[in-house]
Amino acid sequence: MRAYEKAGAIAEEVITGIRTVIAFNGQNKEIDRYGTIIFNWGLIEPGAVFATFWAVMSSAMSLGLAAPQVGALMAARNAASAIFE
Repeated sequence: MRAYEKAGAIAEEVITGIRTVIAFNGQNKEIDRYGTIIFNWGLIEPGAVFATFWAVMSSAMSLGLAAPQVGALMAARNAASAIFE
């Protein structure tokens, strides 16, 4: 249970300061720090850490690519509202 507490504290610290971590390009350092704790205590395999990291990165990139489409959706909604009035 102690390892989960330490790993959770690291995850919370990084998520809270994610802008700082990214600004100083510390993603890999934080992944290593978090992964070391849960791996050394035998809570997770290295492959699972790697897969989770890439899943999160892929999701973030997909959201980044989808964000510009929000403007097109709003324009479509505004155009459609004239039809339904």
